[in-house]
Amino acid sequence: MTVSIQSDSLLSTKEAARFLSVHPNTLVKWRIYGGGPNFVHLSRRKVGYRRSAIELFVQRRTFNTTAQRGVDPTTLDRKRGR
Repeated sequence: MTVSIQSDSLLSTKEAARFLSVHPNTLVKWRIYGGGPNFVHLSRRKVGYRRSAIELFVQRRTFNTTAQRGVDPTTLDRKRGR
């Protein structure tokens, strides 16, 4: 299923999660602990995500190599148990 996002519309947590291919609870955790896309607090129990915030989040997490991201490639094999 494809999520179509028009202009800078607001997405629900479910829609944003589907677009990012993560579980909605992941977005909840990111809202609590940080690290996720910016969100809009709509009411006491409801938040939304702007299309532009989702796109910026994805853009900032797009890398050519693991070195760009700050991962030490020499530790990758050890983390896999090799």
